[in-house]
Amino acid sequence: MSNEIAREFFLDKNKSCSESVFLSADKIYGLNASDDCLKAAGAFSGGIGGCERICGAAAGAICALGLKYSTGDAHTSPEMREKCAGFMNEFMEFYGSDLCKVIKPIHRKADVRCLSVVKTALDILEKYM
Repeated sequence: MSNEIAREFFLDKNKSCSESVFLSADKIYGLNASDDCLKAAGAFSGGIGGCERICGAAAGAICALGLKYSTGDAHTSPEMREKCAGFMNEFMEFYGSDLCKVIKPIHRKADVRCLSVVKTALDILEKYM
């Protein structure tokens, strides 16, 4: 199911990597994200505003984990921090990096952009939701 939803947001609705992962997680897990949450998640697209730093797909997943598990303050949300760290460790193990500038040249395809990375981020995220 997550692959179909990811494809819908990423390709059919032309959302960015971070937006697609976040919106897919919202739809799958019923996070009830506000439009403001989507705006914030969108800032991570293209590796933080196109800088090709942290992968937007990973950042979108982290935003979803924060929305689900934060108690309102990162310092008092140990479960959220643990799940975010677990996700990032597994993501980095899979790709060998968390940087867009490292992942994109290998996994981006002209016709589907970084759809495989979006799907993988959602697959990993499922373990932590």
